Amino acid sequence: MMLFAYGEAQEKKKSEPNAYNRKSVKALDVITQYVDSEPVKAIDLLSDYFESNLKSINQQEEAEIFQLLGRAHYNLNQYDLALQNYERVRAMVQVRSKIKSRRTFQIPTRLYYDIGMVYLAQSRYDSAIFELSNFINRYKKEDAE
Repeated sequence: MMLFAYGEAQEKKKSEPNAYNRKSVKALDVITQYVDSEPVKAIDLLSDYFESNLKSINQQEEAEIFQLLGRAHYNLNQYDLALQNYERVRAMVQVRSKIKSRRTFQIPTRLYYDIGMVYLAQSRYDSAIFELSNFINRYKKEDAE
């Protein structure tokens, strides 16, 4: 079952060894290096990582995966797909916060920036200003703490 929208990244996968398994604690850190420079490769690696660790990924990691997917799609100028992934992260946090018996996690501050940049690229200036203002306010708040 494929959970990702690939857009242009639906290339045939090369027979590259999957070194990014659950045992690799820093797997997402390694994949992050490709998000800006090689977004298609990053999407493939994120998909492989997600599928091979589907049962053991916690919600925080899942949110990070979808945020990285959003950045990769943004770098491919696939703004609608980027926004879908970012909104999925935001929805995960909102659903999680309604379940009082579970530990919640916060929306990553960078998510506001990422969403704002997508809106800016789409010339949706009011939405961009709103999201970027949220980013600045949260960044200032974190910096003050």
